[in-house]
Amino acid sequence: MKALFFYQHFWPDSPPYANMLRTISAHFAQRGHEISVLTAQPSYKVVDRAAKSPMAERLDNVSIRRLALLPGSGSVSLLRGLSKASWPLRAVGYLLGQALLGRRQDVIIAATIPPVANGLFGLIAARLTRAKFVYHLQDIYPEIGAVGGLWSEKSLKHRLLRAFDTFVCKQADRCIVLSEDMSNTLKARGVEDASISVINNFMLTSFSRDSVEVAPTTHTSAGKAAYPSVVFAGNLGRFQGLELMLQAFMDATRGNNVEMELHFIGEGAAEESLKTSAKGLGNIFFHGHLPFEEACRLMETFDAGIVSIQPDIYRYAYPSKTLTYLGLGMPLLALVEPESALAASIATDRLGVAASNTDQESLVNGFNDIAKYLLSDANDRQRIKALANATSSSTAVMSQWNGMFVELMGTQSIDSLDSRHR
Repeated sequence: MKALFFYQHFWPDSPPYANMLRTISAHFAQRGHEISVLTAQPSYKVVDRAAKSPMAERLDNVSIRRLALLPGSGSVSLLRGLSKASWPLRAVGYLLGQALLGRRQDVIIAATIPPVANGLFGLIAARLTRAKFVYHLQDIYPEIGAVGGLWSEKSLKHRLLRAFDTFVCKQADRCIVLSEDMSNTLKARGVEDASISVINNFMLTSFSRDSVEVAPTTHTSAGKAAYPSVVFAGNLGRFQGLELMLQAFMDATRGNNVEMELHFIGEGAAEESLKTSAKGLGNIFFHGHLPFEEACRLMETFDAGIVSIQPDIYRYAYPSKTLTYLGLGMPLLALVEPESALAASIATDRLGVAASNTDQESLVNGFNDIAKYLLSDANDRQRIKALANATSSSTAVMSQWNGMFVELMGTQSIDSLDSRHR
């Protein structure tokens, strides 16, 4: 099998999906397949843009080709946006040139950023080069943008984007989504059930060559069962409902005399407003952005991990920080609708507390309930870690990818795919 991953961010670029792509591509390369990644120079953050990578290299037996950023995009924000927006079109041109030279792919796999455009141009590249197309939906646009307040659901922009993305989903040989909730959203668009695979993400891998020494933690509650600490790790952005979550924490700890610490690891658009709201409070801490390995070591010292999303987001995305928490053996406080697949799994597997995110009283009760859970017999971190390893490790998830490719390529086993190209 010759497969190409079509996405503008790849390790060492910092988005989580860039990290996952290294694991996914390496898995299939190790099985004897001819795997390529078409990407761009690191560009996600300022620190990424400073670390230029080779235009072409082999990594984990995977062929990496990085297209250059547009001149001036490192310092001019308008050019940086244009560089990101134009990458899918430039990538199609590159693949057409490769096809003319006789270098074709069996499968092209595209993710969802930039929204709609990457999937659309990935589909175009696949059809022009006679490859199968897999659409890996980390989020479902444009619905998630409308729920997040980026545009109106009634706007012409939304209707056009939804029409384009629905077309891509219906034309794709396979759509991969992260949850049954996301699958239901595609089926409501008219996408056939048989063309949808539900394969969740997995805990990220640290590819650091150097060990990371983590400074002593600044929180005081570690090891004190009566004084739990909870952490929100990830993007402090617009889809997480963090302002309401913070207010609920303050109400719980002020009004009910619940002793608890709240920690934030990460950065984002809501960071400054959160800091303003928490100013002067001694039980709320901000640690900023940390490298993945360092963040994990710090997270392990906390008692529970928070998953917080706005109402309706669960239909269009799955908070992958959930898998990182569970992989570390951390119980969850999930602020999400009770009808979501995430809430159901927490209840079934006794992974912590799921509290409705639709009203403030439920959010406050969520913090009260996680404090009680942490003192209960259900709070068994080794059990949680073992369950996560069995269902959400990269090894477990890649077996699902194997099955998806077997179905897609029309073979009886992944071994027959392997042997066919040896």
